[in-house]
Amino acid sequence: MSEGKKLRASGDFPRAVMAFTAAEHAAEKLGDLDAEAVALRQAGSCYGSMFQYRKAIELGEKSRDLATRAGDDTNAAVAGLVISIAAWSSGDFALAEKESDYAVAKLANTREPERLVNALLNKSMIERMEGKRSEALHSAELAIAASEKTASPAWESMAQDVAGITLLNLGKTPEAEDAFRKALALRTQSHDANNLPVTYEHLSELELKKGNYAAALKWV
Repeated sequence: MSEGKKLRASGDFPRAVMAFTAAEHAAEKLGDLDAEAVALRQAGSCYGSMFQYRKAIELGEKSRDLATRAGDDTNAAVAGLVISIAAWSSGDFALAEKESDYAVAKLANTREPERLVNALLNKSMIERMEGKRSEALHSAELAIAASEKTASPAWESMAQDVAGITLLNLGKTPEAEDAFRKALALRTQSHDANNLPVTYEHLSELELKKGNYAAALKWV
C-alpha cells in the first residue's frame, strides 16, 4: 500500500494502480475487508486522476460496499467521496450530490474531523456548481466549524477560502473579504506557499468587484 501511495504522490498513476491492485489481492486472500476497501478506493482515486471516471466510480462503489460490510463508516464515507469527485468531474451532478450527502452523513461522528471538513467542502463545491449558493455557503460554514477540531490550520484556511468565494458570488462583499482575510492570515502564519497564491487571486477578484483596480493589481 505504501508503495502505491509513493507512486501516486509522484504522479505515476498507472504504476500506483498496479501497486494498489496487488495490495487489494493480498488483502482479499487474508479476508481483510478494510484493507481491501482502502486499496480499491486508492486505485479508484488514481483512475480519477487519469480521467477514467467510470472506472473510478466502479472501484469506489466496490470499496464502499466492502467498507460497509466491515462496519467501517469512515472508509465507506471516503469511498463515497471518491465516487462523488469522479461523478462531478464527469458531469453527473446528481450522483455527485448523492454520494457527497452520503459521505457527510457517515462522517457526522467521525474521530477524524479533517475527513468531515473535506466532505463538507466537496459538498459546498457541488452545490455552488449547481447554482445552490445559499446551500453552498451553509456547507462551507459547517466546514469552518468542523475545521476547528483539526490540528492543522490548512483545513480552516481552505474552508474560509471556499466560504469567501461563495459569499462573493452572493454579493456579500464585506463578509467575503473577512473570510479571505482569515484565510490569508492562516496561510501566511503556516507558510503555506502552495495555497497563498489562491487566496491572493481571490482577494484580487474581490477588489475588482469593489472597483479598486490598483488594489486588485497588488494581489496579482
